[in-house]
Amino acid sequence: MATLDDISTLFNRVVKSATDDKNYWNAFNQAAYGDAFKGAARYIGQQAAQNQVTILADSNHGNMTRRAFMASPHLMAEAKKAGITHLGLEISRSGQFMIDELSAGRMSPETYVNISLALADAKIISPACATPDTLKRMIEYQAETIMNAKNQGIKVVAIDTGIADVSYLMKNGKMHLNGQGDAVAKFVEDFTKFAKNSPYFNPELSSLKASAFGTLERADIAKNQYKENAHIKDFAKNVISVSEEKNLDFRLQTDSFVAYNIFSAIVPFGKMLVDYGGAHTMRQNTDIDASLTKM
Repeated sequence: MATLDDISTLFNRVVKSATDDKNYWNAFNQAAYGDAFKGAARYIGQQAAQNQVTILADSNHGNMTRRAFMASPHLMAEAKKAGITHLGLEISRSGQFMIDELSAGRMSPETYVNISLALADAKIISPACATPDTLKRMIEYQAETIMNAKNQGIKVVAIDTGIADVSYLMKNGKMHLNGQGDAVAKFVEDFTKFAKNSPYFNPELSSLKASAFGTLERADIAKNQYKENAHIKDFAKNVISVSEEKNLDFRLQTDSFVAYNIFSAIVPFGKMLVDYGGAHTMRQNTDIDASLTKM
């Protein structure tokens, strides 16, 4: 059992290292949580072994302890033992290309973090409940989670629909409930291909440390690429009107689409561990698990 002094010392070391050294974080997690992650992972694995879909309902997206647990190698090791073939994350489907590039080894975790952070700072994507102080670490945990799944042969799937509180009426009469989702997905793919080959994002291509480039500098690059992207321009010129739904109910109504994303990924013989917001599992008739049961 670690003492409070041990934890305080490790925390100070983490702060002094500017939170860039993964080893410090691993040491801090071990001192703070000991074998708790192992025990929780075993329990989840035992439950997951009994079901085709197991949902970890996230009641606090900003809880960094929970994100550290999701990123622990113990969870994916136990998931593998339970027969899990897929990990479903509350990431917009526009991020699937980045996930696949990282999982396939065509992009380093550092580059993944730099690209994701730039897109978030440029307001092109919006990570749930992230603050400026936690944003980078949350994305780092996300990359670690994806890599741990990959190491266990588990496919990571972005299951969020991208349907938010804005919809677009197009010139062809169709409604885009997920805003610019399809166009953004194509932009993210284009931008990822560009950024992988840029020393501003890929530290392997630069003689300078990645930290030498400020996050605002990267965000400006993302904004400029977004403005000039052909898919974004094409979408914009075909918009007739925009409507906003500023309420949570609108987002909750899309849970059946999330359920379909899960269902279609694992049919017929897959097993998925899902990490998704708790509010999407609490309404009995129209939430994610109820929709899955109907399917």
